[in-house]
Amino acid sequence: MKYVFFIFMLVKVLPVAGQHHVVGISGGVNRASTVTSKDFSIQSNPRNGVSAGLSYEYLAKQRYSAGVDLLYAQRGFTSDMVATSALGQATTHSTKFKYDYLSLPIKAGLHEGDKLYGFVNVGLAPSLLVHAKTVSPRFEIDNVVIEQEVVDVLNRIKKFDLAGLAEFGGGYKFKSTYWLFASLSYQRSFTSFTTPDYFSGNTMKHKAITLSVGVKYLLK
Repeated sequence: MKYVFFIFMLVKVLPVAGQHHVVGISGGVNRASTVTSKDFSIQSNPRNGVSAGLSYEYLAKQRYSAGVDLLYAQRGFTSDMVATSALGQATTHSTKFKYDYLSLPIKAGLHEGDKLYGFVNVGLAPSLLVHAKTVSPRFEIDNVVIEQEVVDVLNRIKKFDLAGLAEFGGGYKFKSTYWLFASLSYQRSFTSFTTPDYFSGNTMKHKAITLSVGVKYLLK
């Protein structure tokens, strides 16, 4: 509810003259991974997740833009482990680290074009952790996996994350009020999500590349 109130207040305080207000909905896929401190490394592969939600954008003089999104964004990584049986047979098993956030990217940038248009944005993305779990294999005798063990780690990880972002994209306007668009964005966290109870003494930060598509509506 507080995010809806924030967007409402943002609309109210912006200047009225020559304004364009645009709301939208988007969805996409992101490839997330983790940056670690120099003295700490973990063998990991990116997590492929989703990023979807709502957006508001304000255009001044049909060129300069400022906006805010409300997104559900998935982050994390996969770590591989090699287990060797009594017969010397090696098998690779994966442990998945899944972190899901409610994110509020705040952006400013340039918007160019009429029917066909392009845009570029930079900004900050404060996020709140809403789900966090580790999915790992459980073994029985001779390293045979019997099931996947799911552990909730939400209360062990820092809840707040702050990232910088850069985004570019383009689209097509039809019937004056409907704007189709696609964008590619990159985010990298300034803050580490580790705690004394979770990868203690190390620095681990999120980074992600996200491809999104959506539609916007020009408010009259």
